[in-house]
Amino acid sequence: MPGHIESCNAAGQAENERMSKMMAYDPELGEWLEQRLSEWGYPAECKHMFGHQSWLLNGYMFTGANELGIFVHLGEDAVQTALGDNASAGDVASFEPGPGMTMKDYLVVTKQVCSDETTLRRWLAQSSDYLVSLPPKQPKKRKKKSAG
Repeated sequence: MPGHIESCNAAGQAENERMSKMMAYDPELGEWLEQRLSEWGYPAECKHMFGHQSWLLNGYMFTGANELGIFVHLGEDAVQTALGDNASAGDVASFEPGPGMTMKDYLVVTKQVCSDETTLRRWLAQSSDYLVSLPPKQPKKRKKKSAG
């Protein structure tokens, strides 16, 4: 069984290396976002994803904070529209949690834009409306490890 332990260690090292390349988390912005979600009554569940806190709604990743700003889950068409309307002003960007990992249904609203709570509320409301329109996401079933 030594080979199994080595392969688990190698997998763990690979995961650590991959996570180290993920976009940096902004803990102050994350704390600020968590306070706003609570104040504004979003029933979002906090979960550790991409090396930092994210919040889920209806079982889907809803929002979170990174070094660029706050990301929201809008759906691909809404993201493309927002990028077309706002990207040149630097207000929004594609959400790329790691190198080569663009998430097409998500958008990053930059820190400068997020500081305007009215604007942030609008983005969060749009994300929330989209997510509650989807069927509740079912948890993925974990594969059982075979003995042997």
